[in-house]
Amino acid sequence: MTVRTSRLSALALSFLPTACLVTLARADLSDAGLVPSWGHPGPQGNPIQDIELVSGTTAYGVGLGGSVIHTSDRGESWSLRSDISTFGVDLYGVHPFDETNLLAVGDAPGIFRSTDGGVTWVEVANPSTGTLYQITDAGDGRLDAAGDQGQVLRSTDDGATWSDIGPGVGTIESHYWADAMEGWVVGKDVAHHTTDGGATWTQFLDFAFFGYHEVIFYNPLEGEVSEDFQTWQTFDGGATWNPVSGNPWPLYQKKTVDLGGGHRLRVTNVEGAELWETFDGGLTWTQVFAQFTVGLLDLERDAGGRIYFPSDVGDLFWSDDLGQTVQNGAARIDLHPARMVGLASTPLGKIHASTQPSSSFIPTSAMWSVDGGNSWTATTAAPGRWTRYTWPTETIGLGVYRADLFRSDDAGATWTVANTLSGLEYTSLFAIDGWVYGGAWDLASGNGSFYLSTDLGLTWNEVDAGLPDKFAAQVITFFDRQTGFVMGRLRQGGDFPRIYFTDDAGANWTPVPVPSSTDLIGGGQWLDTETAVVKAGFEQTWRTTNRGQTWDIVSTVPLQAFAFLGDTGLAVGAFSYGLYYSTDAGMTWNSTPTPMDTSPLSVLSTGHEFIVSGDGSALMRLAPEDVAGIGDGAEEFPGGGSGSGPDGIGDGSGDPGALEGTAGGTAPELRYAGPHPAPGDVALRLVMPAPGSVDVDVIDSSGRRVAALAHGFHSAGEFTIRWDRRDARGAEMPAGVYFVNARSGIGGSDVLRVVLAE
Repeated sequence: MTVRTSRLSALALSFLPTACLVTLARADLSDAGLVPSWGHPGPQGNPIQDIELVSGTTAYGVGLGGSVIHTSDRGESWSLRSDISTFGVDLYGVHPFDETNLLAVGDAPGIFRSTDGGVTWVEVANPSTGTLYQITDAGDGRLDAAGDQGQVLRSTDDGATWSDIGPGVGTIESHYWADAMEGWVVGKDVAHHTTDGGATWTQFLDFAFFGYHEVIFYNPLEGEVSEDFQTWQTFDGGATWNPVSGNPWPLYQKKTVDLGGGHRLRVTNVEGAELWETFDGGLTWTQVFAQFTVGLLDLERDAGGRIYFPSDVGDLFWSDDLGQTVQNGAARIDLHPARMVGLASTPLGKIHASTQPSSSFIPTSAMWSVDGGNSWTATTAAPGRWTRYTWPTETIGLGVYRADLFRSDDAGATWTVANTLSGLEYTSLFAIDGWVYGGAWDLASGNGSFYLSTDLGLTWNEVDAGLPDKFAAQVITFFDRQTGFVMGRLRQGGDFPRIYFTDDAGANWTPVPVPSSTDLIGGGQWLDTETAVVKAGFEQTWRTTNRGQTWDIVSTVPLQAFAFLGDTGLAVGAFSYGLYYSTDAGMTWNSTPTPMDTSPLSVLSTGHEFIVSGDGSALMRLAPEDVAGIGDGAEEFPGGGSGSGPDGIGDGSGDPGALEGTAGGTAPELRYAGPHPAPGDVALRLVMPAPGSVDVDVIDSSGRRVAALAHGFHSAGEFTIRWDRRDARGAEMPAGVYFVNARSGIGGSDVLRVVLAE
């Protein structure tokens, strides 16, 4: 077992760290036409493993998911530098030569170089066969990096070439060199010393069960080696080592900064993020800072006395008084990270997400995004714990947990427990065009029923003609108010999978043949009234294209939590919790790595992109566009544009004339509903001649999409939509000419010219 495995397995006992501002595009995700543009609610970030100073105000940091961050104001704010199209391995150490030239170490192939300040990276040839965890600079042109398989790599030409001088045993987590000849390395199954530049090595300490985490010397004679529950000291230059007795003692020690004269700071990792201080060389310690997360990952001090210490959940702490007062350059918005299982979007595209903590002692948290998931804001009040979540309107939300129905009338600011269904427990919830469908059952008797609310969840009516008494609807899919499917289980002499179809809003239901499996349906989605993919059984995913008359196995991995954008689908492994994608409407599925430093749990299709959630409040956006929200030129622009421009919108000439509407009986129509040119907010009327999905976007004069005003299902009729003159990131747009494009999912589009007045 390597150090990395043992430490991460310990982390997993609490919760896995999560990702933020992740910039990774793996090849197989590119095959699906998807780019992950971030991986955690901003402004949080991936765990930053190492921060290194360049000058008095400038520093770089690297971390999991290929994160490379930069600060020019001593850590008070950070910017992401990594290139999402080429770089995505976990990084553990960085060495900046100057403001633009960097070396980083991490996952195989181990060493990477950037010459543009961390924006783009290339692999550096080296003997590494695994992960490297630390890189040090001797100050004389000598660089040393160490990691898996007991490898210590040395370069004497500023990282151009490397040779292996390591002991070849264990996984090295920390190393220290007194000079080019004498050095110490420690880690899992390694505690070795060399006096001849690595030609020979000798073991100087018995191996620790969880490994050693740091070796440091304060002067030529005094040094320390730390492990989880013990510290070893030498006062004779490493000839002898003895355990230190002290109380209280920082457990799970990670990194030390020496302030001189026995005054030291140390951070911990694994069972709490703590900063400790000693004035007597480690005989006694005082805790000066603590946070309820897994741990702190690094500790650095600049020439002005400011200290920096990042956490496993993306905090970027700094302090000017050695931890007595602490500031955060990442400003976490979720103080209690947990399983992010609740995902839902409103009819106009506002995305809501909520956690489901494993313990009632941990508060539920929630957040929302109005720009397709590019940025997130915490709600002012945490909702109740729930297992299903839906938003029938922009302001009214519903969530269910067992027998409780939670309701918000103010866009999630506050929540109350609404009426319950005669003590039944809710099993599913689905909203479309203002109507809400729900399934519920009595666990004791097995009796279940299906309900419809036409007043946004205030009252419910049974709509179960044709459904058996002991049926529990667990997956609901409706295409309009009338037409939909329910999938679930029949509890009659056992548990059996069942599927039913209605085309009259549930007044009558007809059975649909299920896959030839006696196991339960654990998840699935109907793409249209004939095509579906479902998880049936413990080892199979099935697909039908003729409303269940025949079923084919499309994956031997059981998948659940399906979501689709056209023919592109995402799903979560039912037991592996991996992420899988399909580019052929669910006929074939492929496993894919993700930049999230946690397992995916839920997926949501918003109509423009996918949102994937996971443990630790992790959220990731996957879309056919780059991190700036602009496509690659290959996508079809809503409204009939060729999509050949450099940003995927318009005709590439900067002329929005390519945005021509297409008339038709189902085409939406846009009209002015307020003053024009618009001195303030823009008010428009959207006319839908037929029910269906619609996307309404704002395009600037260069053909760039700047805002999304609506997406999702609308019934036939007229609707008022407004644009607050801001782009997707909240920036106010200047006066000028813009174009609002409306495209119906069932055919037809319209474009309206809008002028913003000064």
